[in-house]
Amino acid sequence: MSWLFPLYLAGAAAIIAPILLHLRRRPPQDRVEFSTLMFLDASTPVPVSKRRLENWLLLLLRCLALILLALMFARPFLQSESATASSANQATLILLDRSASMRRDDLWKRGLVEAERLFKAAKVTDRIALAVFDRELMQVWSFEEDRNTPANRNVVLQSRLAELKPTWSGTQLDRALIAAVPSFDTSTATLKKRIHLITDLQEGTHLDALRTIAWPAELTLNVHRLDPSTNDNFSVALAARDEDGNADALVRVRLSNTRESALRDFTLAWEKGPQSDSITAQIPPGASRILNAPPNSTKATTLTLTGDKSDFDNRLFISPPQPRSVSIHFLGDEATRDEAAAPLYYLARALQPTATLAPVLTAGKALPAQKPDLLVISGSTPPEGTHAGLRDFVSAGGFLHQGRGRE
Repeated sequence: MSWLFPLYLAGAAAIIAPILLHLRRRPPQDRVEFSTLMFLDASTPVPVSKRRLENWLLLLLRCLALILLALMFARPFLQSESATASSANQATLILLDRSASMRRDDLWKRGLVEAERLFKAAKVTDRIALAVFDRELMQVWSFEEDRNTPANRNVVLQSRLAELKPTWSGTQLDRALIAAVPSFDTSTATLKKRIHLITDLQEGTHLDALRTIAWPAELTLNVHRLDPSTNDNFSVALAARDEDGNADALVRVRLSNTRESALRDFTLAWEKGPQSDSITAQIPPGASRILNAPPNSTKATTLTLTGDKSDFDNRLFISPPQPRSVSIHFLGDEATRDEAAAPLYYLARALQPTATLAPVLTAGKALPAQKPDLLVISGSTPPEGTHAGLRDFVSAGGFLHQGRGRE
């Protein structure tokens, strides 16, 4: 037997009150006029110290009422050995997936129902915490809150769950589990620790970071997997850029198809772009392909994949590449920029802006005040008065290119 509020047992000491009242019972003190006492035997009054308890049944009933009242406030409860081993004295963290994949079908609604079932099934003596995750872990109800207000647990958790919605982020399950381990604070040190993971375990879930830690031996992980009604799903993700390609090939994507998918045909296109710029092809179940993005004639920033019903992972939002500014100084006469036979003429036309570089070409016979990224000299002899400056420029790690002069 255990007690929810054992301090109320001290109230059972109030049974001393009826006992004292029975001991202090005094005979009637009122005088009653009577005709004669000659036929009555005289009795000597009993001293207080020699008085005995009378009306035992009444006294026992009064003491029993006080004891039952104390037990009622202390709230005793009984548990079988099997129930104690399985649920009592546990610290349970409910970890609910709210990534974009939970938008499929009714997965999010089923996840909320499962989370509600778990915290309602917990005992009052258990400690409960609730967290949600996508790319990061977010605490909804901590062990500290549960320790301070266990009576309000169900009401508060229901209201907080009702405010949550799935996001559009990916599933970083490894980060979530690693961040969940420190959630078990010192107040749960003597309790049996357990994590209930509610997720759809979609393909593409990140788990690599779990290899970098040693999972605590005393922490048990229970997985509640939510399966969608169908596994037909394409997904698109950004792949490494091909810096050697043209401007359209800078964006490369990885397309994937789930293992049990019945779909093969897909279309990849920029949002609101012409149909002629789209890519239509096939990808078998369980396979993935890396493709260059289709031509982006409309300069759109959203790449869309179509072909399945689940669109949570069918869009890529890509910002336009920002070209890097490169300062280049030609050590020579600026007036030769328009002379067809001058090196500066060809240098200015060779350094055209690209999707990744924005060259800024300046010219002059003196070294610029601000150090350029590249310094170009034409001919074998630098202009007079620049030898010391060139030496300092090269010594400081500057790039110097010396070209041939006019033929």
